[in-house]
Amino acid sequence: MERLNKLAREIDPKGQVIATKVLSGSAAHMIAAEAAATNAAFIITGAASVSHRFIPKGISTALTLMSTASVPVLVMKLETILGSPQRDFRVLVADDMRDSGKSALRTALSLACLYPSSEVFHVHVNSLTLSALEAALDAGPLHRSSPTEGPAKVYELVVREIEEQLEKRALEVMSGLPSPGINYHPHVRTGAVAKNLDLVIGEFNPDLMVFGRHQTFRSKPFSMGQMPFYSMLSQSIAVMIVPEE
Repeated sequence: MERLNKLAREIDPKGQVIATKVLSGSAAHMIAAEAAATNAAFIITGAASVSHRFIPKGISTALTLMSTASVPVLVMKLETILGSPQRDFRVLVADDMRDSGKSALRTALSLACLYPSSEVFHVHVNSLTLSALEAALDAGPLHRSSPTEGPAKVYELVVREIEEQLEKRALEVMSGLPSPGINYHPHVRTGAVAKNLDLVIGEFNPDLMVFGRHQTFRSKPFSMGQMPFYSMLSQSIAVMIVPEE
């Protein structure tokens, strides 16, 4: 307990009260239960470099919390810093357009409101690529009935429609939040989810990535929906998993 108190004082030298508690039992289950009992806003946990890989005797504390906790789970990697004083706080929200994605969006925007200036990159990755659409239109009745409506135009319309849906979801959430200093950017990418998220991470350089939690959880390799945990945790960026409300 003294070690925990000493660490708390090092983290918060201003002397604010930080409660410490020692629990006994399965780490993930006890932490999740304590978070629920204390009505915590979210759980913060560390993740070792192998936490996203298969562990023969079970899954790590971080993965267990990510897949089962009733509150959002913020996973911090070694040397991860949440935000930089030199620039705006940047949040990347991966929205699958399901209810879980809306929960993630609400959490991300609520966090962004806490910063004087922030940027929220609202990203949806759709499996419909231009090449797949071209093949479908060439083979289907739409191509024969509307030969002037080329694949590129149809693709552009689809992407624009999804962007409008993203903006509508964000506006619905922000209408219930305090007036934030948020710069909001909707983005639609097409193709493989993990590959596209790697690209947008390199492009936007976010401080935090936020994902909605899918009900589908698979192991060997661990994944949630179509997104492998490896892709979530392999970046040196804080990751938050938000359960559906």
